[in-house]
Amino acid sequence: MQKVSRTKNCLSRLRHLLQLPGHRNLSAAAASLDVKPGTLSHQLRCLETTVKFTLITHTNPLTSTSAGARFLAEAQLLIGLLDEMEPFTGPVPTTPPLDK
Repeated sequence: MQKVSRTKNCLSRLRHLLQLPGHRNLSAAAASLDVKPGTLSHQLRCLETTVKFTLITHTNPLTSTSAGARFLAEAQLLIGLLDEMEPFTGPVPTTPPLDK
């Protein structure tokens, strides 16, 4: 998770990843998330490249691999903690601030 947290748009990618299992394919998942299928595919590919293992199998419906399920559980915990902090800190930025 530490490597993923250093990537661009990691929170939005994790939020999207959490929604993938159960959809019949990436196109259906993309439609429900209101993103382009190519964008969702790119996000998944970037996450999988970063963690160096397959997160989601492209079956019907989409399912997580065993390693992916552990990763999804950790991502769910992280997102839940960040969402709980929001009333105290305001919305958590989805992209890191630009260095000057």
